[in-house]
Parts: sequence; structure tokens; C-alpha cells
Amino acid sequence: MKKIMLYAVPAGLLIVIALIYSVVEFPQLASSEDKEAAENAEMESDRATEENEMDNDNNSGDQKSSNGTSSEKNEGSGAERIFFMSDTYFYIDRSEHKDAINYKEGKKEEAKEIIGELHEIMNNLVGFGKVEVINFHSLRNDKYFDTDAFQDRLSALQEDLLAESRALYDIRNLQNFYMMGSSYETEDRMALRYAHRIIHDLDIYVNGDGKKDERRIWGVTEAYGNDSDIDKMYDYIRNYGE
Repeated sequence: MKKIMLYAVPAGLLIVIALIYSVVEFPQLASSEDKEAAENAEMESDRATEENEMDNDNNSGDQKSSNGTSSEKNEGSGAERIFFMSDTYFYIDRSEHKDAINYKEGKKEEAKEIIGELHEIMNNLVGFGKVEVINFHSLRNDKYFDTDAFQDRLSALQEDLLAESRALYDIRNLQNFYMMGSSYETEDRMALRYAHRIIHDLDIYVNGDGKKDERRIWGVTEAYGNDSDIDKMYDYIRNYGE
């Protein structure tokens, strides 16, 4: 029995690796079930490495502070303003809106489509284990890495498609983490993870089955998440202001 277990563990690991490889390298051959399994495997890997990576980022806080980052309360509002770089600030505050997501009149389907597109873009950039071995130089040459097009979609959601609701805060947060992750000055893997998780969760609720969906839910959205995971996400941005 012990021998069987010794062989079974590495065999199971090889199956998971092969499954992820097949989805990344040969997406046209992967079924939806394979993609879902690979995504879940990637998420398990994220969970296993997140704490270590966050510790490393915390240890490098002095270096990030030397880049001019700082944190302060924004006078006249409850938002905490985090200086990122140049004239760019991140704002941290919790939404108190009673509705998870609202759409402007006649814009629901267009908004849902764009949310799905953003999730697909992030999947292709950093999903299915890619974030673990990402090369930022190669990333910027990836056909899916188009910051202008990405920002245009975010602006459309913020200005034209979504009405006042908690989901607007999620689009803001997605924008912040995408910028933090892809900027030449930061190139932050964990920030890209959070960007992916935000749009992943939104897409599951908007275009999927929400809590009934078999895919993992990270709980980091203002619209549908939980306080613990949201606060942990915001703490990651706060580290840039210390």
C-alpha cells in the first residue's frame, strides 16, 4: 500500500502539469472541462505561492518607498490616497452602495460582453500558470498585451455602461492592479494576480452562475466578495505607501 501511495503522488502531479501544459500550449485542443481544471490548478498554485511572494514584497518595502510612494487620507472624503508614481494615485475605500452591479439603460449586454473580454485577456496574459514564469519583456510583445485597448474597455465600463453600484469600485481596482502589475517601474506579479482575480470573480457572477459556479471564487470584488479577502487585497496596495 505504501508503495502504491509513493507512486500515486508524483503521478498525480505529472497529470496536473500535463493538463496545464496542454491548455497553455495547445488551447485549440483543450475542452472547456480541461480549461476549467487547468484554471483551478493554477489557482491552487497561486494560493501556495501567494504568501511567500507577499512576504518578499513586504521585505522590499524600503526599496518601493525610495520610488516616492506614500499614503495619506484624502481630505474631504473617506478614501485613502496612495501615491503610486508621477501624478498617479490609487484610491482605497469601501463601497457602501446597496447594489452589487447596475447597468445604464440598454447597456447590460454590452457591459457583460466587455467583462467577459477582459477576463479572457487576463487569462491569456497570466492565467493557467503563466504568471509563475512570466517574462515582462515578452509580456509586452504579447498580442493580448495592449494597454490602450484594455484601458479603453475599462473607461467604457466606468463612463458609459455601468451605473452607480459596488461594481464600479471593482473596475477602479482592476485598473489600479493592472497598472501596478504591468508598469515598467514595478512589474508586479502579485498585482497581476489580483487584477486577474477581480475580473475572474466579476465574470463568474455576471456571465456565469455565481456561487453555484464550479470555478473558484477569490472573494476580492466589492460587488460580491468578502471583507477579509478585500481588506487583504487593499493592504497590498497600502504596502506601496509605507
